[in-house]
Amino acid sequence: MARIGRPETPQRIRFLAKFAIGAPGDCWRWTAATHPQGYDIAARFNVSASAVGLIKRRERWAHL
Repeated sequence: MARIGRPETPQRIRFLAKFAIGAPGDCWRWTAATHPQGYDIAARFNVSASAVGLIKRRERWAHL
């Protein structure tokens, strides 16, 4: 059966669209909504633990 409507955007594309990506070496700024107590990435996107780990490592690199 054919699916009606526009095709679903892949999760990776939807996730990366939430960042303002600048020049190489710059930090990626989160531009989507945030929770009052911080970022709510994992709950909204069902991100795997390895992806969250990558984000956390990237945060640490930004402060070095």
